[in-house]
Amino acid sequence: MDKRKRNSSFIIPSEELSLHNLDGRNIHALILNNSDFLPGSGDSAEKPFNFTSEYNTQNVNEGLEKDALCIAAHPFNPVPILQWFFFKRGKWKLNDVLQKNIAGLQILNGAIDTGFNEGMKFWINILLKGHHKYIYAGNDAHGNFNIYRQIKIPMVSLYEKKEQIFGQFRTGVYPTKKNDISTIIKSLKNGNCFVTNAPLLNMTFHSDSSIYAMGSVVNVDNGILNISIISTPEFGKIKKIVIKKGVIGEKKEIDYFSIINPKMYGLNKSIEIYADSKCYYRCEVELEFLGGNKKFALTNPIWLFPNIMEDVLN
Repeated sequence: MDKRKRNSSFIIPSEELSLHNLDGRNIHALILNNSDFLPGSGDSAEKPFNFTSEYNTQNVNEGLEKDALCIAAHPFNPVPILQWFFFKRGKWKLNDVLQKNIAGLQILNGAIDTGFNEGMKFWINILLKGHHKYIYAGNDAHGNFNIYRQIKIPMVSLYEKKEQIFGQFRTGVYPTKKNDISTIIKSLKNGNCFVTNAPLLNMTFHSDSSIYAMGSVVNVDNGILNISIISTPEFGKIKKIVIKKGVIGEKKEIDYFSIINPKMYGLNKSIEIYADSKCYYRCEVELEFLGGNKKFALTNPIWLFPNIMEDVLN
């Protein structure tokens, strides 16, 4: 295989589906790697005030193939009042997100905004309650032609701003096999991925000669967490690294470990971690501010489930 083919790009067949939440309002989902097109006409406005939708968050799995991926699209972006009324738009609710066929949340959607901030709060809250859902990033650039463009007054005016730029916010993924759609989808579905608008970030857990990727659940009470970060002069040096620990059942996460201003473009760090109850660890990285948007990256968690009860019984 020549070099060009080894490093070639490819497209994963995808769509953004309009479907109903469990309250009967129109929301959107990202569908990846489904060979059949799933229709969604609930907010098409082709027939005035006809909001009937082919799917909802509970039955969308009936149209999904085994190797397809379903993600809640921009779940917490504010809904303009006119879209609420004319298109019956709504938001993803807790019971929608927790459906088994929903892998996680696209909390980053072309801007560091209210939708992102609310998405982070929601995600951390469900993680602390013991749910396993992952985060993803995108830009909504498919219909906005590389700039934020939405209906302001139906049939009358549009609203534009320089957000949702193609490729600005990305989901990084670590597949077990390069240039293979099925392994990429599997890694995304299992949470072996991170969100970023600048640095490359990876987090792995090492225990008993085994290496566990992001999204893993490991039945041990200690091990080594390895963090790898790569930035460039274009994006800036590393400003802050924080390892967050969340104990299942608690109200807040804690800052387990942090590094401030290492003044480096790349860093590898190994940290010993412990668990005396079910918990998870995740990493946040922020770069120096060079103007424009904050540059950062977030991993998905790795869970530690120590076999404490077995030890007690033995």
